[in-house]
Amino acid sequence: MIKINTLNKTYKNGTKANIDINFSVSKGDILGLIGPNGSGKTTLVRQIVGLTKPTSGDIMVAGMSVLNSRNKIKEKIAFFNQKSAMLEAHTVFEVIYFTGIYRGLSRHEAVEQCDKLIEYFGLKSQLNQRLTNLSGGQIKLVMLASTFIGISDLIILDEPTNDLDPVNRYKLWEIIKKYNREYNTTFLIVSHNLIELELIARTIAIMKDGKIIDHGDIQSLKSRYNSGYRIRIRCEYEYVDDLTKELSIERMKKNQNEVTLDLTEEELEKLVNYILPIVTKYNADVNIYRMSLNNIYQIIQEGELYV
Repeated sequence: MIKINTLNKTYKNGTKANIDINFSVSKGDILGLIGPNGSGKTTLVRQIVGLTKPTSGDIMVAGMSVLNSRNKIKEKIAFFNQKSAMLEAHTVFEVIYFTGIYRGLSRHEAVEQCDKLIEYFGLKSQLNQRLTNLSGGQIKLVMLASTFIGISDLIILDEPTNDLDPVNRYKLWEIIKKYNREYNTTFLIVSHNLIELELIARTIAIMKDGKIIDHGDIQSLKSRYNSGYRIRIRCEYEYVDDLTKELSIERMKKNQNEVTLDLTEEELEKLVNYILPIVTKYNADVNIYRMSLNNIYQIIQEGELYV
């Protein structure tokens, strides 16, 4: 669905926002794009939707180049971002309905899809209210609903759950899964909420300093970064060096009064009886938990400085 070839974007002030980016998104995938602020996510997305022109390289969407077929590609993409236009003088129904008309639906199709989306997003009681009378969260739901009308081949959502309460966050994820399942819609979701992404995304692309530094399905990422279990051992500061020396495990990180180990399930089974007597000797607290996408993100972004 998306294929990016050696993409670079340098702004006039010399800032390199995207550097030699190469990756692809398959049709029907749900991709989570993550990275710290300033890592180049927004610039990358703006180039995919044709709002910003690359300095070099190319982006193919549905087999078409954004450089040569921008208008045709726009017909394939629905884009939601945090700066979506606020049509404050219009009602909830009008905003969603006219977006459908703009995307080429007939009046009957627009009404039919609008009615479904209003039900999906729980907007029935606000149907005839103008956006000026709605809360920030309700306006966001309206703009999200208008993003889904027309059933685009590719839907890009930039921080879609900001300002949404837990109930509406869950509702959005269920709608995404429904459209992906029923229409094979491809989703690219930019988010800082890694817990939510782990539940919805099939693949993850991680950005840092303008580059895609890793890309793959979550299980593959966990395997690459030795992610099975994380053991966190806390003890008195003066014992940390002695504890570290006595543990003598290859992949270990030390920080003030804490030692962190990342182990596969197999390694944990082999080492647990070796580790526990040592930590007991130093009266240390031990926590063992499964590695998550958030842990992988921290490993990649911060780097692991093992002792």
